[in-house]
Amino acid sequence: MRLEVLRDLITSGRLRGLDKVSVDGVTFKTLPEFPEIAALFQEREAAAASPEAAGEANRLMAEINALKSRPVHDVFGLQQTDSIDAYRAKFFALVRRFYPERIPKDPQPGLREAYSEMFQLLSRLMAQVEALNHAKPLPRPPQLAPPVLTPVAAPVAAPPKFEPKEFIGWERRGDDRVYCDVACTLQNAVQMFTSHKLVNISNGGFFLASSRSPRLGEPMEVSMSFDPPARKIVAMASVVWENQVTDSKTPRGFGCRFTRISDEEKKFIQDFVRRAVAAGAGIG
Repeated sequence: MRLEVLRDLITSGRLRGLDKVSVDGVTFKTLPEFPEIAALFQEREAAAASPEAAGEANRLMAEINALKSRPVHDVFGLQQTDSIDAYRAKFFALVRRFYPERIPKDPQPGLREAYSEMFQLLSRLMAQVEALNHAKPLPRPPQLAPPVLTPVAAPVAAPPKFEPKEFIGWERRGDDRVYCDVACTLQNAVQMFTSHKLVNISNGGFFLASSRSPRLGEPMEVSMSFDPPARKIVAMASVVWENQVTDSKTPRGFGCRFTRISDEEKKFIQDFVRRAVAAGAGIG
């Protein structure tokens, strides 16, 4: 990864808590052995310690209190008549700033609570919008003749929940460890286990499409549910690669290498991927 890319990740807060660095994804050295990277973290810490950063929590709580008295469409900067898609797009644009993983590692007093409060406020407002949208009666087409049968309205799906893990694809729980639950099907297995040379199954790893990534080198517990056949494998892995730029070849996400998985479990995954490849090619 180029230094300018690291600079952007570190100064933006997307890369935090880094204490070891590797140039090959296998051998990791301590951060002081890479002074140019250590200097980037020092720059960010100096910026976070500024008087402006110290007052961010207070400013954010004042903003939250002001938003609580405003109607939903005003909070989102929209008209009441705007489409549900417009509300969703604006919601994701607003809430992205307050994802739990964007909180600095050593936040100013009250900042973590302010981020959480704003995230929950925006999520509650969007849930209200979704509930109202689902409650709208379905339009009935014009009838040229009395219907023979009484139409039965299609069931309406419950409005979605808006939780941090819904946007991140993985979550950091109370013990500060990263956990990831992955449903492996014949449709997504090929991309997960063969999409990048650093993380394909022959090298003992996988790729997970996600708008956010854990820290490089960070361990995670991965629960993989396969179907068919139905089976669950729980393994340990380490983040070795990430891509945060969407292009035509590689989606945004991160790659992990297994650090604890049995040979039998790895063979099961290899067989599963072979069946997925065959199914995609119309074989068998």
